[in-house]
Amino acid sequence: MNFNKLFFCLLYSFSLPAFALSSTEIVKQLEYNAAHHPIIKQVKARKDLFTWELWSKPHGGQAYLQTQQIPHSDVLFAYNPYKKFAVFRSQDAGKSWSALDSLLSMHELVNIDDHTLLAISGSRIYLSKDQGEHWSPSSMGIPQSSFYVEHAYVVSPKIIYLSDINDQKSYYSKIYRSMDGGASWEPAILGLNANHGVQAFNAKDNLALAIQDTKNDNVSELYLSTNNGAFWKKVRDINAHSYSLHILINSKNEVFIQGDDNLYQTNISGSDWKQIKLDFLKGRFVRTIKMDPQDRLYIVAQGNKDAALYRSDNQAANWESLSVQSGWITDFTLLDTGGILLATNTAILLSDASQKNYTKVFDDNRVSMQRLFVSNDTAFFWDDVNLYCSVDAGKNWQLSYHLNGYFSSPIVNFNSKFLLADNKEILARDEVKSTWSKVYSFSTLYPNLYHYKNSLIAYGRKGAYTTTDLAHWSKISDNDIRSIYRNDAAIYTTDRYSIMKSSDEGSHWQNILTIPSDDPGPMTVNYRIDILTGTGTTLLAAVSGAGIIKTIDGGNDWQLINDGIEDWNFNSLIAINDNFYVLATMHNIYYTMDGGSHWLPASNEFADNAVELSWDRDNLYAEVNELGIFKTKLMP
Repeated sequence: MNFNKLFFCLLYSFSLPAFALSSTEIVKQLEYNAAHHPIIKQVKARKDLFTWELWSKPHGGQAYLQTQQIPHSDVLFAYNPYKKFAVFRSQDAGKSWSALDSLLSMHELVNIDDHTLLAISGSRIYLSKDQGEHWSPSSMGIPQSSFYVEHAYVVSPKIIYLSDINDQKSYYSKIYRSMDGGASWEPAILGLNANHGVQAFNAKDNLALAIQDTKNDNVSELYLSTNNGAFWKKVRDINAHSYSLHILINSKNEVFIQGDDNLYQTNISGSDWKQIKLDFLKGRFVRTIKMDPQDRLYIVAQGNKDAALYRSDNQAANWESLSVQSGWITDFTLLDTGGILLATNTAILLSDASQKNYTKVFDDNRVSMQRLFVSNDTAFFWDDVNLYCSVDAGKNWQLSYHLNGYFSSPIVNFNSKFLLADNKEILARDEVKSTWSKVYSFSTLYPNLYHYKNSLIAYGRKGAYTTTDLAHWSKISDNDIRSIYRNDAAIYTTDRYSIMKSSDEGSHWQNILTIPSDDPGPMTVNYRIDILTGTGTTLLAAVSGAGIIKTIDGGNDWQLINDGIEDWNFNSLIAINDNFYVLATMHNIYYTMDGGSHWLPASNEFADNAVELSWDRDNLYAEVNELGIFKTKLMP
């Protein structure tokens, strides 16, 4: 069969022998599948095969709690930007909290005046005129289908800015403004570089400051507007990483720009600069920086295992520690009373007027997990930024490592060491020790890890490398790689749309399958190859929007094995042996005992929550967001 052909079976209630399709027919079949996507049904699971029990419910995982107070009132908000049904409101200055039903999710909340609030949820803008009790949409002028709004800045009840609006088509963030209190919006980009993203922003009175990134990762550009964002002019370059910039403007129109370990102070025109070294960080990074009405500066310094809140009463000349918390400090709000509402990864703390004595007033004990790794009694789970470890089979969990970059790599056990990939580095931890140390660093690769027998493969958007001793690495591919599988005969890799095969350890690659790319039309179908796995010469691939495809001859002939699967948004696919596979989707967990000819639900308990599957020799684990980690025995 040529590279662009698949073998498909008729779906759902019956199955016919596989038949060859041309690439045009493949597109038609996939489009038909997407147009006739089945309704999710509740089917009774086989309890005799999968009996799930709660194995562990770790308290932690990054909740990213944020806080906000309505000025001159006892109304406070706590919200999780990355979850629905996670907006909470207090009407008694933080002593008690209740879930807010009228606004199910938001990731930014700002005050327009003492009664009016603006909330952002994705590309949607909402306004409330009654201190957050009721909400109405206010997104006129924002192209909601392709934009994602990050931050809002209120200059006056009439003038409001939106910044870091990520245009998902061009991937460049923009600035919008409203001159009518959020009723309508318009772009405010004249004079800015259209090909650079907005990294930091702030505004006061008729002044506005914006920092844009450049092609140089260590240099950004500062722009100034003196007419409410109608036109911008470049002030100067900023020597700092673009991902760590913040802008503050005090009551004297003095500007503070935080970047890396430095704080830059200047006048509003940017003509006079002073650099202040933040020596108290000591290896930590600045998570956020704020200023109170008295021009005092506050900084959250985040480390690997704890975070500290610092205050300066004299324009950054001296700093005083106000609070140290284990894990994360995700946000803080300076209250009218002089106290601080401090958000950690799972709780809200309230200080007295001294800002040094804290009492827990809210606890979010839901678990936020990305993936799980279990090896005997040692287990790890992680979210986007933190890695947690248990050495007693999930009974107790401790923060093990704070991640410097976006972390999606699985942990592997290689040469009696646990390994993880963080940013461009490979880190190792002995099985009996708790500290992680760097064993290798790549110049361009942001790797994932794959372990097969005596070799380790690091792969990512810039190719793939292999090693047998962690000290010497050989490049085996230049392709962008999303997932990988190998057996004794070949290495298989996939990007979004193609599967490649190498039978000579990466010296030569052959394209064995190509699926249609995303349809650019109005009925967009997001086809993409998410997962590669298999056993021996049997190879399985999960194709979002299409289903599970399988080959038993190393990639020559393929067939679609969807019978019984009613959701094509895939999280995990595990091959236990040649016939026994387990699949986690967005809505259910399925299994097959006949190589994929028929799939049955493995659980009805985790609807809309199943995140990831993992397994060891005896057990299958389901990491279920907010509910915990569940375990079931694997059949002999």
